[in-house]
Amino acid sequence: MSNMELDLNTHIKEDKHGEYIMFKAEGKTKEGKRCLEDEPIALQYAIMCKGTTCYRAKRLGTVNWEFVVKFSWRSVKR
Repeated sequence: MSNMELDLNTHIKEDKHGEYIMFKAEGKTKEGKRCLEDEPIALQYAIMCKGTTCYRAKRLGTVNWEFVVKFSWRSVKR
């Protein structure tokens, strides 16, 4: 089974620099890349929940964590 079929997060990618996400900001045509910290700063441990997980993120090549990336899943029944 694929990660999508297993309902795993398919938005987080990995390369030689570590884990990252790609996104397109509103009004922009070019995608941006944000590197994620190895461990989340917040996550839920419940079985029945939205699965909210937050990571600190930064631009590639920078030292400071400037952003927070939040993942939250919605039920297909909503």
